[in-house]
Amino acid sequence: LAAAVREVAPEAGRQLLTAAVRGHVAAVLGHGSPASLDGAAPFIDLGLDSLTAVELRNRVQADTALDLAATLVFDHPTIDALDAHLAGLLLPEAPDPVTAVDDLLHRITEEFRVADPGVRERVTGALFGALDRLGATAAAPRDAAVLDGATDEELFAFIDSQP
Repeated sequence: LAAAVREVAPEAGRQLLTAAVRGHVAAVLGHGSPASLDGAAPFIDLGLDSLTAVELRNRVQADTALDLAATLVFDHPTIDALDAHLAGLLLPEAPDPVTAVDDLLHRITEEFRVADPGVRERVTGALFGALDRLGATAAAPRDAAVLDGATDEELFAFIDSQP
C-alpha cells in the first residue's frame, strides 16, 4: 500500500489510503461495507475492543510496512483520525505554494536570460496574462513596444486606464 500511495498523484494516493483503512476497519469489525462506517465515530462505538484494536493495528502495519505503536487506534480513535495520521506518514507534504511559485519563477528567469527576443516576448505576454487571470496588478506595461511609439495622448490614455 505504501508504494502504491506514493506512486500516484497525492489525491489518488489519499483515496487509496482511505479505502484501505476503511477496508481494514470493516474487515476487523465484521462490517459488510466499508462505506457504511462513520469516519468520525469513535472506534469503541463501532465495536472495537482491545483484541480487535491489535488486529487492526497488525493489518494496517502489514499493509503499510510502517512500524506502528500498539496504541495506534487509541492514539487515533476514529477512522478519520487514523487515516489522517497514516496520510501524514505516507504521503509527501505538499510544497509551500509561495516557495513552489518562487522556484518556478527562478527557473523561468534563468531560461529567459538565454532566450531569443521572440520567445521573451511570448513568455512576457504569458506571464502578464497569468497575472491578469489571478487579478494581480502588473507593474510593467503589457506591451512595451506599443508604448515606445505612442503619442503623448496615447501614453496619457494608457496611464489613465491603469488601476
